[in-house]
Amino acid sequence: MRADGSVRVGYGHPAQRCAVCGREHGILGMVRRISTFARWLGPWAHATRAPDGVVRGELLLDPAEPDVDPLLVWRYAPRDGEPDGAYMIVHGLSYLGPADPRMDRFCRILAASGTVVYAPFLTTFMDQTVSSRAAADLAIALRWMLDAETSPSSQRPGIFAISFGTLPALRVAASVELGARIGSVVCYGGYASWADTARSLCVPRPHHPLAIARDPTACAIVFLNKVGRVTNDEKRARPLVTAWRAFIKAASEQFACPPPGDGILELADSVAALLPAELRPLFLAGCGVSTDWQEQFARIATEDDGDAERFNPTHGLAGLRSRVYLIHGADDQIIPATESVALSREVSRHTRCDLFLTGLYGHTATHGMSGLWRNLAGAGRELLTMARMVRALARCAAS
Repeated sequence: MRADGSVRVGYGHPAQRCAVCGREHGILGMVRRISTFARWLGPWAHATRAPDGVVRGELLLDPAEPDVDPLLVWRYAPRDGEPDGAYMIVHGLSYLGPADPRMDRFCRILAASGTVVYAPFLTTFMDQTVSSRAAADLAIALRWMLDAETSPSSQRPGIFAISFGTLPALRVAASVELGARIGSVVCYGGYASWADTARSLCVPRPHHPLAIARDPTACAIVFLNKVGRVTNDEKRARPLVTAWRAFIKAASEQFACPPPGDGILELADSVAALLPAELRPLFLAGCGVSTDWQEQFARIATEDDGDAERFNPTHGLAGLRSRVYLIHGADDQIIPATESVALSREVSRHTRCDLFLTGLYGHTATHGMSGLWRNLAGAGRELLTMARMVRALARCAAS
């Protein structure tokens, strides 16, 4: 028994009697989280169904900064009972942000396990732009969560970052102000080097007669973030960025990933037609559908002096103290698993880091039972890896 009334129980988590519901949280909450995650996140789970018993509300947070819009946050919580853990979710470069149905489902699963979940809408990331504003907005949401949510004083919330959300998540976790108040960080499908990731994203499509990019939407994201290397004329850059964003949004709504060759060419041409004639070649190159797009990409592929600080999550990790879990699909077609391997080497210089490579998940979804049937010999190993990932995910919510 401690002076604050908490006691040490299984998994190293404290149990403390809740002033609201009178229950002691600890090992039972851990078991509930593990069972919920195993049921809803395993390869046997339906890809679109979500658990009942979860309520979602909206928060509009004032950043208290001039010329900065209020921050929209979706808050998920179990309908019955008090949460005994907390998660902050950080989305990647998705124009939908937390409104993506896959992310909404994931947040509901976390909340059904007995945790409160915050999902801020990081507007710069929703505009596919990598900037320090995302980390600043994440810090605003985290401060609010820490001040507003009632939880045992010895427990700290976890951060779950998806894809390029790794960058703001690790920046905030390494910050002097908030780092010590974060329990653990989970990065799913993350990356270490923007330049290396860009080179893996912007590759020609095999067997296509025009050698267009394998994923033109990813190519457009890379180009719009390096538009200063494409043109140093702001009047030319602005309409290009707007057009690339429109292309990414339309392609994401109309096609699966990667999009079909004929359909994506027609879409790129239709958006290009809205631009002045002199900008159309640059726009089509940025979409990875022109004959010279690889030559144009070579111009922006090298790193500038400020790129590491702006783009790479490996920069500025000296203050990182939270335990970090890295999860990556072994056959991820968007960001290769080698990026998480490289990130684990850098993170482990500063804090404990656990790396899980799995064949059960891709970049944004589970492979379902087919992931097991394709590799029956390794099915046992995959299920063991999944059990370890589920346990890590459960621990991160209240550590």
